[in-house]
Amino acid sequence: MKFFLVLIFFCLSWCNYGFSQKINIENKIILNVPDNFIYIEGDSKSEFIEPILSFLGNDVKVYLIGKQNSVNFAKLYQENPDEMTEEITIKMEKKNFKSMSSAENFLAKEMKKLFKKSGYEGVIWLVFSDTEVEDIDYEFSNAINEIRNMDSQTLKKEMSNYQKEWDNMIKDAFGDFAKYAKVSKLSIKKNQLNEPYAEFSVNYKVKSFKGQVIFYMSIKDNKPIFLVYECVISCPKKYNSLEKMISPTFSENTITKINSTKTNNNESSNIVEQINSLNELYKSGALTKEEFEKAKKKLLN
Repeated sequence: MKFFLVLIFFCLSWCNYGFSQKINIENKIILNVPDNFIYIEGDSKSEFIEPILSFLGNDVKVYLIGKQNSVNFAKLYQENPDEMTEEITIKMEKKNFKSMSSAENFLAKEMKKLFKKSGYEGVIWLVFSDTEVEDIDYEFSNAINEIRNMDSQTLKKEMSNYQKEWDNMIKDAFGDFAKYAKVSKLSIKKNQLNEPYAEFSVNYKVKSFKGQVIFYMSIKDNKPIFLVYECVISCPKKYNSLEKMISPTFSENTITKINSTKTNNNESSNIVEQINSLNELYKSGALTKEEFEKAKKKLLN
């Protein structure tokens, strides 16, 4: 009996290990994340985030969440993609490719090496707005209110109509890229506060280069919240549960005085951590000396 109790305790501890830290972002969003995750305020340069920002309009905040190496790499890649891929560009210029296909294969392999060297495992983008839904878009606001007033059975029946509209929208939005991508079905449900939330994912593969994007959207205090998990090559499944990650935000019993982690109270220590991560990227060959010095100078200033 003692053996089984120890085994159960071990399994429960292991299962909970993945999400054991709560972070509080601006006293608005509380996330349940792994201990080794950090967050920093981001910008809007991801191609998957830009449409969300243009839809939400003003008063939008963006944060990058993930492991230190992944967050730093994503930020640098968004800011200076040409610099980070300069070495690959030089290699390609020296090659004599016989076809476009061989050039694409070479580029895919080199990009895989770059991401692997950098220890990139994907990042989560948090996007939220201080604007209420009715001031963002009239149709969007109406749809939210309709779902709030539906019971679970009605919502289940309506999903077929939502799915048809969704399929048509995806077809128009993806265009030629649709042949490389597979979009999951749209899932719309309601949380414990009777607020709707929607999820879907996109898996894509271009030659040997593959990636995944998972989208989650919900409402809190009548304002929209988006989580977008974006990864390439290596996509650990343990980070995929965005609904589980954001669940503390919608708990009425959540204590808001949760450690605000690495950026708000410990800015100086976070800068040191980021410089150390830059140094690791430099040592691994992912950054040139010039790129390293430039990025370090930017952090210190």
